[in-house]
Amino acid sequence: INAEYGERTPTMPKKKKKCSVTWEWMDDDGDWNEFADVDAALLEQRHDDDPDSLFATTDFSFNKDDGTVYSVNLGARTQTNSETGVARSIRREGDKSAKKHKPAPIKWLSLIHISEPTRLLSISYAVFCLKKKKTKQKISNSLIP
Repeated sequence: INAEYGERTPTMPKKKKKCSVTWEWMDDDGDWNEFADVDAALLEQRHDDDPDSLFATTDFSFNKDDGTVYSVNLGARTQTNSETGVARSIRREGDKSAKKHKPAPIKWLSLIHISEPTRLLSISYAVFCLKKKKTKQKISNSLIP
C-alpha cells in the first residue's frame, strides 16, 4: 500500500510453478504413454485434493465425443471404462516423495464350461465360457452387537 495516497502498489502476477510431475497410462503392449495436458491437470487437481480418491468422470479429452464414464481410482492407480470394463494402470511420475504403485492387478477368470463337438467333422472346435471369480469378503465380528 502506498502510504502517502492510501493506494495499493500494483504487483506483478505470480507465474504458475510448472508441474514437475506427469501422468501416464499403460497401453495393451505394456508401454507407458503421457496423458494430454488437460487430462493430466484434471488428475493432478484430484490428486491434490485427495491422493487416494475414487471418482467418475466424462471429462477426459479423448472422450469428448463419446461421453463414456470413466472410474478413476487414484489410490489403486487405475482408470476403468464403465461401458467396456477395461481397466488400465495409470501412474504419476516425477514426484520424488510419491510411493511407487504396482500396475493394476489382473482380474481372474474361471472356466465354467467347455463345449465339445456333437458330430464328427473334419473341423473340430471348442467354446470357452469364462466367468469372473467372486471374491469373498470377510465379515467383521465387531459389527455384530
